[in-house]
Amino acid sequence: MNSKPTPEEMRQIRAYEAPTLSLIRELTAAMRHGAGHLALLDERGADPAWRAEAAAEYRGWRRFLDALPHEAPPPYAMAHARILRWAAAVAEAGDDYAAAIQDLDDERLRLASRKMAETVDLYVLASEAAAEAVRRLRSS
Repeated sequence: MNSKPTPEEMRQIRAYEAPTLSLIRELTAAMRHGAGHLALLDERGADPAWRAEAAAEYRGWRRFLDALPHEAPPPYAMAHARILRWAAAVAEAGDDYAAAIQDLDDERLRLASRKMAETVDLYVLASEAAAEAVRRLRSS
């Protein structure tokens, strides 16, 4: 966007920014909480009720992906594509964590952990693209 956004474009941009940022914050908080389940796996893994609860929480990460807007205003197009890719990778890792915990499957747990490690780089790319969009908007 080379010219100054119109009032309607700014309304669309603001309508995108607030809920998207909120969903990102909620998902990162859920990820931090999920790390706590992994720390308890040896201690509580024998309890089927605990495993079911933990698995449900990990599967719940997909709801953040599903709640993200399908499209973004033009200034956020690149960032949005990267946010969607990051959230999809987190959801996929969450599904694998859920299955691994439910079934006490060490190999799948290692796979989920590898997938989760890859989400860090995806988050950085999404953050950088969002920061660039904000810089462009502020300079227009």
